[in-house]
Amino acid sequence: MSWNRENVMWESPDGTWNRGYWAVDYIDPDGDPEWDVTYSDSRFEEWRFGLRSGEAANNIDPRQGGHYVPSTPDNADYIARLEAIKAAHRARR
Repeated sequence: MSWNRENVMWESPDGTWNRGYWAVDYIDPDGDPEWDVTYSDSRFEEWRFGLRSGEAANNIDPRQGGHYVPSTPDNADYIARLEAIKAAHRARR
């Protein structure tokens, strides 16, 4: 069984795609461990970087959801933040 987890799929400036599942920061001990959670906005629990397309990013995992962030001028600040999170994860490897 796979649980819903918030995630984002974004296009890097180099044209590759990435998918990151936000880390769970808090699980309500009296609630549903799938839905009664809060998520980090600065780290991923799981990730895949350097995928060839948005479709590939979507197909890596049966957990559907998340949202696509294509590389556009309107998304530049958000993508820069996601790229910084990606760089931090790569540095820890």
